[in-house]
Amino acid sequence: MMMSLSPKVTRGHNFKMHLGCGDQPIPAWINTDITPHIFVARIPGLPFLLHKAGLLTHERYQQHRNNIFKSVFYLNATAKFPFEKSTVDYVFCSHFLEHLYPERAQFCIAEVLRI
Repeated sequence: MMMSLSPKVTRGHNFKMHLGCGDQPIPAWINTDITPHIFVARIPGLPFLLHKAGLLTHERYQQHRNNIFKSVFYLNATAKFPFEKSTVDYVFCSHFLEHLYPERAQFCIAEVLRI
């Protein structure tokens, strides 16, 4: 079964979101990132082909084999989040905001407060 690229989030379900998780998803959290590995993980056999072609390191290929990226959802944190107001209870990010331009980081924080 293929996982959706967008999680279904509704009020009152104790949702916890990890922004910019990269290859470090937290179990039982909504893990988000923009890494292309999210898309690679959803195409059967593609990680193997990319690894054989020398385009995917052995370490990254092992992460795909361990389904690390199948639990990660695509979320552009510099655009409006696809969630209704007050639907997420906790948001965590580490080593993430410093990668955004200041005005985009402010927008991201405003979206976190909104959801």
